[in-house]
Amino acid sequence: MEKIQKAELEAAASCPTAAETPEPERILTKSDLEKSLLFIREGLDILEAKDPNINRSATVVRKVMSELNCYKVLLEKKKRKTTQMKLHHFFKKKDR
Repeated sequence: MEKIQKAELEAAASCPTAAETPEPERILTKSDLEKSLLFIREGLDILEAKDPNINRSATVVRKVMSELNCYKVLLEKKKRKTTQMKLHHFFKKKDR
């Protein structure tokens, strides 16, 4: 019996705990945001088109879209960050 308990304790000690195991890095890419927002919008379009209670579906769509605003802002920031600058931004106009 004692051997079993010792073996269980050793096995438990050799297994990493949640605190010791590093969580994989979570990255939300521009592509992830675009796809997610598109899928959600498509789902909401289905609810709007099929729900016989127009008021209910309109309320849900409005609330969901309002709550998704933080992701829309994040997507816009990522788009601006990845937009290539025009060549004229790198040159200064020379005064004569």
